[in-house]
Amino acid sequence: MPEGESNRIIRLRPLHSNIEAQQQTAYIGMVIFLGSWAVVFAGLFFAFVMHRVSAAQWPPASLMSIPFGLPVASTALIVLSSLTLSRYGRAINASTGPQVPRTWLYRTIALGVTFCGVQTVMWYGAITSGLAPKTGHFAGHMYLMTAFHALHVLVGLVLLARLLPIADAGSSPRLVLNTRLTAMFWHFVGVAWVLIFLLLFVL
Repeated sequence: MPEGESNRIIRLRPLHSNIEAQQQTAYIGMVIFLGSWAVVFAGLFFAFVMHRVSAAQWPPASLMSIPFGLPVASTALIVLSSLTLSRYGRAINASTGPQVPRTWLYRTIALGVTFCGVQTVMWYGAITSGLAPKTGHFAGHMYLMTAFHALHVLVGLVLLARLLPIADAGSSPRLVLNTRLTAMFWHFVGVAWVLIFLLLFVL
C-alpha cells in the first residue's frame, strides 16, 4: 500500500472514532435530559392521581365543559407527528445526495403547530364555559399539565425548525444526529401527552 494512502486511512480512523464518541455522548446527554423531565411529569401525574383517589365524585362535573373531541384530536395530531418524523428520519438516512427530502419534516411541524392550535381552542372553550384554573382541583391539574406539556411542544417545534438550515447543506452526519436527538425529544413529548389524555379524559 502506498505511504500516502496509508496515512490517509490512519487520519480517517481517528476522525471516525471521534464522530462516534460525540454521537454517543449526545445520546447519553439527551437520555439524561429526558429522564429529568420524566421525573417532573411523573410528579404531576402522581399529584393528580392522589387527588382523584381522594375525590368524593368522579368524573367531576367540570369535565363535561371540555368537548371530548378536542383532546382526541390533539392525541391524533401528536401521534401522527411522531409517525411523520420517523418517516423523515428514514428519508434522510436513505439520502446520499445534496438534496434532502423535507416533506415529512414540514408535515411534522404543521401537525405540531396544529396541535398547539387545538390546545388553545380547548383552553379558550373551557375558560368561556366557566372552567377557570382556580375553579377547582381538576381544573388546576388540567391547566397545569396541559400548559406544561404545551411548553415542551413549543420547544420541540423550535428544534424541528432548526433542522431546516442544517438540511440546506445536504445529507451529513450532523443532520442525522440532530434529527435523531430531536426525534427522541418529540417522541417523549408524544408519550407524555398520551398519558395526560388518558389520565384527564379517559380513565
